[in-house]
Amino acid sequence: MVSKKHWAPTANVEVGEVRQSETGAWVVSGRLAPNGTCPECGTPSRQRHGWRCRRIEDFPAQGQAVWIELRVCRWRCLNSDCRRRTFSDREAAVATPLSVVE
Repeated sequence: MVSKKHWAPTANVEVGEVRQSETGAWVVSGRLAPNGTCPECGTPSRQRHGWRCRRIEDFPAQGQAVWIELRVCRWRCLNSDCRRRTFSDREAAVATPLSVVE
């Protein structure tokens, strides 16, 4: 059996389960290590706002699709001058945020 560590996208992801879905796709479920630093102003936060789940498609393995399901923490920005009220932890090594095209 393959170790769950071999399936971890980065060191900041705690893998909970690796399974094959009914369609044969590999699903890696885990959670991103909580960080709590606002990407807008850089203020650290300890006020958790909740969780959300991100589902990211990865390159195929053993001829099957691979999905990464990450549980990501949401935070409140404690800087009253910041435009952003809430934010999610990000892991650029797993998935880079999409840039806005003007």
